[in-house]
Amino acid sequence: MTAFLAQRVRRSVRLFAVVGLGLRLLAPAAAAAQTAASPAVPEIITTGEGRVTLPPDRAVVRIGISTRAATASAALVPNAPLVSRVQDSLNALRLPERAVRVVSFGVVPNYDYREGRRLIDYEARTTLEVTLRDVAALARVLDAALAGGATDISGITFESDSVPVARQRALGTALTAARADAGALAGAASGRLGALRQVSTSPGGPGETLAYRMVDYSGIGVEGGIARGAPAVRRDVVVSVSVVARWSFVPGP
Repeated sequence: MTAFLAQRVRRSVRLFAVVGLGLRLLAPAAAAAQTAASPAVPEIITTGEGRVTLPPDRAVVRIGISTRAATASAALVPNAPLVSRVQDSLNALRLPERAVRVVSFGVVPNYDYREGRRLIDYEARTTLEVTLRDVAALARVLDAALAGGATDISGITFESDSVPVARQRALGTALTAARADAGALAGAASGRLGALRQVSTSPGGPGETLAYRMVDYSGIGVEGGIARGAPAVRRDVVVSVSVVARWSFVPGP
């Protein structure tokens, strides 16, 4: 009797194993059939842009001091004294401590590529960076730097401490614009706009830019310490963002 029961149990276990395997094999096919039978939910995809303009809290000026000579060592010799003269000229403005700093220094060869990369000379270059909390002092800083012997003003950037808050405002504006476009498209398609399914932005990429106004002053001539030919500088800080949003579309009756 005991042997008979054991044999029945073994047969039941084998039967359950076969049934379980069959169910596992059938489950993916059933899910695929159900997916194929369910139509895709229609969507509307829109983009929106937001922009906030801020007054600047500071200006950052890049000042170049370059000297050239037939050899690298000869180009280096006059560079340091010229840098010191420019720094003295800026310090005479009584700028805040650590407002002026050296941010780069190097020596590079200059070639004439019209005649098969012919060496012309060597250029030693030092770049100073001046950070101004008093933006109104910008013109005086430019005059002082050029009068002290600076060879070019390589860039002026205006910045604001309120950029993070302005970015959030710009994102809200961008999403509102995307929703308005999506609603218009839904109405034109004889339906209505459904729920928001996804929204995204791309920090630091094409979808979002923190665009600071910058002016290149390189190559501007100097007359009596005045930068002649300098273009008018807009002192705005513009925070610009864009978003991409996906919405459900509900067809009309």
